[in-house]
Amino acid sequence: MNKFTLLFVGLLFSACGAPPVDRQDVRFSGPTYFMQSTLNLTPDQCGQLCEEDGSDCAGWRYEKPTAEEPLATCVLLEKIEAETSDPCCLSAKASPQQTDD
Repeated sequence: MNKFTLLFVGLLFSACGAPPVDRQDVRFSGPTYFMQSTLNLTPDQCGQLCEEDGSDCAGWRYEKPTAEEPLATCVLLEKIEAETSDPCCLSAKASPQQTDD
């Protein structure tokens, strides 16, 4: 990659905001406004649901399927009130939304 390409990519990321950082083995909790459980749900799909919801979603939690509960669950939070260590989950904060002023 040449210097121009690296500069362009850096400017693009700074203009769009940093991508969310997934937190493995972390459970975000707070007011829930959406929950979906399915067999084929992935953490990426859960994060995408949050990003598509715009400013309503402060963060999300993906609850991994278990032997007792074979369905994965995606929880969208309107506010993150607590963060705890929990191997059940993968959580992330939503990316900052850009406004058109």
